[in-house]
Amino acid sequence: MNVPLHFFPGGETIDSLSLDRLVGDAIRLDLLDREGPIPISRSDLEAAVDRLQKDGMTYERGDLVSLCTGHHERTWGSFDGWNSLPT
Repeated sequence: MNVPLHFFPGGETIDSLSLDRLVGDAIRLDLLDREGPIPISRSDLEAAVDRLQKDGMTYERGDLVSLCTGHHERTWGSFDGWNSLPT
């Protein structure tokens, strides 16, 4: 999970977030077509949102978002998942 502090200097830390901001229905953005531990780009996200909208789904600012990259399926049960993360 990424928290505001990961993106904004002085942003909220994980221990300061209220649980109601972390639990609930989420929008799933499908990024399964990406390969390897490359950064997710803005165009990747825009393409995923376009697919979502073509399927008739909508979203609003502040909605929870789950990014489905398939990383867990490629690395589950090994330390490869940890070793493939960018440093």
